[in-house]
Amino acid sequence: MNVLIKFLYYLTRSFPNIMHFFGALSAEALMVIGIRKNVVIKNLKIAFPGRSIYFYDILFREIYRHFFFQTVETVYYYFFPEKLIKKAELRGREILENAVKSGRQIFYYTGHLGFWELIPVYIKRFFRTAVVLYQKIRDRDVNDFMLKFRSRSGGIFIERRKSLDIIRHLKSGYDIGMLVDQRPIEKGISVEFFGRPTKFYFSSFKIAEKFNGFPVFIFSYKEGKKIVFEASECPAADAAGMAKAYVAKLEKMIRLYPSQYFWLHNRWKYG
Repeated sequence: MNVLIKFLYYLTRSFPNIMHFFGALSAEALMVIGIRKNVVIKNLKIAFPGRSIYFYDILFREIYRHFFFQTVETVYYYFFPEKLIKKAELRGREILENAVKSGRQIFYYTGHLGFWELIPVYIKRFFRTAVVLYQKIRDRDVNDFMLKFRSRSGGIFIERRKSLDIIRHLKSGYDIGMLVDQRPIEKGISVEFFGRPTKFYFSSFKIAEKFNGFPVFIFSYKEGKKIVFEASECPAADAAGMAKAYVAKLEKMIRLYPSQYFWLHNRWKYG
C-alpha cells in the first residue's frame, strides 16, 4: 500500500495534467462501481432532504470529480507552493492581520471542504507557523506517509490524542489549526447541523477559551480556476458559543459549495 501511494504521488507531482485526465476516468469508474455510494447518498439525503433522485446522482458525480481533482492539485501545490501563492486568493486578510496584532494565539478552525490540506501551506507563507492537529489513520503505512507528506508544508503536526504535546506547544506560543467536523472520538458537544443534532469535538473549543485564544474560521474552496482561502472572525468567546458559530459557518459554506465537501465520511453513522 505504501509503495502504491508513493508511486501515485510521484506521478501526480511529475505529470499533473496527465493525472488530471486519469483522475477524471478514475472518478467515473468509481461512480460506476459505487464505492461508498451508499454513505454519500445517505449523507446527501440528510443534508438536502426531499430532492429528486436526479439531484442526488448529479451531486454524487460532482463530488467524486472534485475529490480526484482536489487530490491531484493538493499534491502538486505541496511540491510547488510558489505556484499556489500565484493562483490562490485570500479573503478576510484583515481578520488574520488583526489576530496577529492582538498578541493572542490564533486558533484556526476549518473543515473537510475544498482544499483543506493546503491551508497550512498558504498560511505559513504569510503568517506564523501553526501546529496542526490531525486524527490518526488506522493504516500505519498510510498514516506515516501522509504525515511525512504533510510535513513538507513546514508546519508542525501533532496527533489529536497527544494532549501533553499540544499543551506544550500552546505554552510555547504556537498557533493551532484544527479540522473539527469529523465524528468525535470523545463525548463531544451536540449542535444542530443540517437540521439534525450532531456531535462535534468540544475540547477543541474549550482549549481556545482556556488560553484566551483568537478563534478564526478559515475555509478553502475552488471558484472557477482559482483557489480561495476565506477567513472570518468567530463572534463568540466561550467554548459553547464558538462551537455553535463554527457549525453554522460550516453548514453555510457547504451549502454554497456542496460538491466540494468530503461526503465520503460517514458523519451520521450513529444517527
